[in-house]
Amino acid sequence: MFTTDNNPVIFNDESMNSPYAASMSPEDQRMRLFFLEEARLLCPATHINCSEYSKIHAVYKRLKRMERLFTLMYQHNWGQLLPDIQKALHFYLIEGYVPKKERPRLIDLLMRETDFTVKFVQFNDFITFMMQHYTSLVKQLERLMNLYYKPETIVYSPEAENTEEEK
Repeated sequence: MFTTDNNPVIFNDESMNSPYAASMSPEDQRMRLFFLEEARLLCPATHINCSEYSKIHAVYKRLKRMERLFTLMYQHNWGQLLPDIQKALHFYLIEGYVPKKERPRLIDLLMRETDFTVKFVQFNDFITFMMQHYTSLVKQLERLMNLYYKPETIVYSPEAENTEEEK
């Protein structure tokens, strides 16, 4: 079993013998193992002493946040807003609304923001790809969660309850 970047997926006996896996199709089992590995990589704090249900929900929250981040960057009109912002600031700088001592600092700030925006816009294709990638992962995980990880389908384990009481 390999991740999307062809690295081997590391599993322990717990992940292979999970009660959730018993009722899953082989494809869903592969997806389950993939998302458990994603949980290990993206949410390392939840990997220790957490139930599979908790790991799946933690990775879901992380993937959802990443999807929102890339969607926000995708939807922003980086190149279209910059000329209008420059015109507005230019008016205040030239018309004397800003003290002369303050102008060089503001011009420098505007130039740095312009440089950042120009560099950022060069990654639009990557931003689009990442947004689509995370949207796809979220949809796949939501499907898996709706089938196997509903609150009413949580597998009761007396051992897990005992370990939580000891804490």
